[in-house]
Amino acid sequence: MSDPPQPPATIVGTQPRPAYRVLVLSKEGTIVEVRRISVDSDDDAIQHTQRLVDGHALELWDGLRFIEQFLPTE
Repeated sequence: MSDPPQPPATIVGTQPRPAYRVLVLSKEGTIVEVRRISVDSDDDAIQHTQRLVDGHALELWDGLRFIEQFLPTE
């Protein structure tokens, strides 16, 4: 008899890659656009989002985890 198939090995302690999203908000606070960004860390995501700030407030999220809000420039 052959052995049953084994599940693929997983590396203990690995984290899934972040899924960063920038929410563009209207003056009323509703979402008008969602932008996905591909970076490797919170610090990189914050720097990237700071460069996107214009006339709208932005919120930075990693999946369901809120990271930071950026107010619009005047």
